[in-house]
Amino acid sequence: MFYSDRGNVYHDIIIIGAGPAGSIAALCLAKSGFDVLVVEKSNFPREKICGDCITPLGVEIINRHGILSYLEKPPHKINSVKIIVRETLINQAAFHMKPELPDFALSIQRKDLDNALILAAIDAGAKVEKNTKVIDFIFNDGGFASGISVYKDDIINDYFADVIILATGSSDMKLLRKLGVSIRDYPSIGIAIRAYFSSDGDSGDIMELYAEPDYWPSLGWIFPQADGILNVGIGHHINQKSAEEKSLQKVFEKFIRGSHMSATRLSKAQLISTPKASKIFMGGLRGSLVRRGVLLTGEAAGLVNPFTGEGICYAMKSGEFISRIISEIPLRTKETIRAIESEYNRAIRHSLLKYFSLAEFLQHRAASRFVTINMVKLLNRSKSLSEFNIRFWVKGF
Repeated sequence: MFYSDRGNVYHDIIIIGAGPAGSIAALCLAKSGFDVLVVEKSNFPREKICGDCITPLGVEIINRHGILSYLEKPPHKINSVKIIVRETLINQAAFHMKPELPDFALSIQRKDLDNALILAAIDAGAKVEKNTKVIDFIFNDGGFASGISVYKDDIINDYFADVIILATGSSDMKLLRKLGVSIRDYPSIGIAIRAYFSSDGDSGDIMELYAEPDYWPSLGWIFPQADGILNVGIGHHINQKSAEEKSLQKVFEKFIRGSHMSATRLSKAQLISTPKASKIFMGGLRGSLVRRGVLLTGEAAGLVNPFTGEGICYAMKSGEFISRIISEIPLRTKETIRAIESEYNRAIRHSLLKYFSLAEFLQHRAASRFVTINMVKLLNRSKSLSEFNIRFWVKGF
């Protein structure tokens, strides 16, 4: 390992991480004329543990940016959501989103979605360095990050920028700690395990959410995909005491083989991948979303719904927020980072964090099985109430 002697390399914007948040930010900023460098530690396509479902809010974003044209095959369309508490207590509602959003969700495996997003960013003019690991930030005399040190092919290079964006999700706690971020700064932390199954024939067009007593308070899901594939997983909040006492792997085995409704649904399906687990940072990072001059976005900023675990659409939305704010504030001034920090915190707090606080409150209430059972009973009284429930969890109001 040795240091490069090519001298300092400068960009307008450096984005660390090429997931939905980082790639959408890169796409928008490059279209606005900025010199954007995206640094990604993996190659593409690469796997990401996820439910792979893009809700109507996210569908609107990828449609607006023309992302579907970068997919090798069409995504799978999902038209409704089914909540299953027990055999005699099931609620189903369509995505009836009103005119501003599509009336459907899309199922796209993250390896395909993330690849499409970064290809779109490259076409817009962003530069991308894959298989490149960020090993440190470079801080100026004022304590703000002005650059990064990266490692690739046994060589260390330093890159500098006016603005640095961290969009690594929960996968790089080491970098977050260098910015003073602790895991305790996230209001809610979940853990989920996911695998793929192959089913006979069509996988259907219904998102299925399972809240059966066999694995409560963990919440399971079976999401249909193209070519008869099913995304199957289960997760819970780490801070739920009753869930902490259970091994997630054992809970997953119970979900796919031992419970009544979910195991019956999967009885003719074949496991085709190794189950994999990951932590999820949810509820919005406490305090500022800009740490030591670095803008945090997507899951790195905790922008995941603490009730549903949905994060793709909020990641992309936060990438759009960042690009808009940076485009409106002149770079290379002493007040640049402070102005961006103030406006970015305001925008996220106004558009997402208040909603996440309500979602976290409702999640704590729903941890009671009594509350969940009676809520689903209430939803079953009215089709319009059921559709409003889906709209609320998709749109936030």
